[in-house]
Amino acid sequence: MLPRHIKGSNMDRTMLIPATQIARMIMSGHRSDNADKSSDTTKNVTVTAPIAAAEATATANASVTIGFSADNIQDRLEDGSVAEALVVTATRLESILGRAIADRYDIISEQFEKLYGRKSLGRYQDMTAILGLFDQHQGTLQQVANYRKDVVHEYGYIDELQIDDEEREEVKAVIEDAIAFIEQVEL
Repeated sequence: MLPRHIKGSNMDRTMLIPATQIARMIMSGHRSDNADKSSDTTKNVTVTAPIAAAEATATANASVTIGFSADNIQDRLEDGSVAEALVVTATRLESILGRAIADRYDIISEQFEKLYGRKSLGRYQDMTAILGLFDQHQGTLQQVANYRKDVVHEYGYIDELQIDDEEREEVKAVIEDAIAFIEQVEL
């Protein structure tokens, strides 16, 4: 089953702009193992799903960005690109939490933006906690939000991640917990 955002919602696109820009700046040096010249941060694929209506059959196409997948995040961790993995993780979580809040209120993305604006992961994490969503994962979500805040707002934190083994291992552990969460909610 495809995640809801793949089915045509534009919520991801509107919510990911700031974090995506940060991710692109950080990931500009990341190389793919693929022999082709395609970008390794995002890959566009066409997903075609049959839709049955009465006796007619139609197809729906969606352009999907898979650069923020759990596998992509894990690959970045294995490559030692912890800051990149953190930004991609935070971006993915912003999307998941934003969709969960919108689903809770049964509203569309435009209504969601009017209600919440384009806030950050921290705001979405706070709201999911208030709404009682993902209770068992709130510790991980809060830690990712805090580490993301450090990467974005604390000058020198990216350098600290590269030289401080203990800090890097703590961040990696939180990202791995977040990957497990992402995989669980997107089944």
